Amino acid sequence: MLSLSKKHSAGILAVGMLVAGCSTALGQGPTQCRPPDVESTRLLSYVRKLVTTVDPERVALRTSLGLTAMDSLQVTLVTAKQVCAKAVQGMNQALKTGNLPRLVHVVTVGTDFAVRDPDAPAGEYLPTMFLDKKFKYKSSVLAP
Repeated sequence: MLSLSKKHSAGILAVGMLVAGCSTALGQGPTQCRPPDVESTRLLSYVRKLVTTVDPERVALRTSLGLTAMDSLQVTLVTAKQVCAKAVQGMNQALKTGNLPRLVHVVTVGTDFAVRDPDAPAGEYLPTMFLDKKFKYKSSVLAP
């Protein structure tokens, strides 16, 4: 009876390790996307205002960031972990921080992305990085 119990435990452990290994290999590991929260709402609001404004000073800022005017519906929160992982990689490459682990908010901006790491504030503002569709650095801004 004791021997059967040991075999059963070893079998369960082996199956558990196999399932864990497969889920990681299939990209089902932890995400680098932060869940929606107050900060993601703030980022969405900021970017939507930026791309829809007609205020000359804001239009100048938008242009300097390499962004164009667009409908606010083209600005959406990203929750796909593959996109967040690429955004983190792009952010780390731009900042030359190696493979620093991050949990970020990512927002689509047309075909580009706005990326923000709420754990890296600059005083009362948060650095917001804009990446192109290939996740290469375009520009950045300190934003509320």
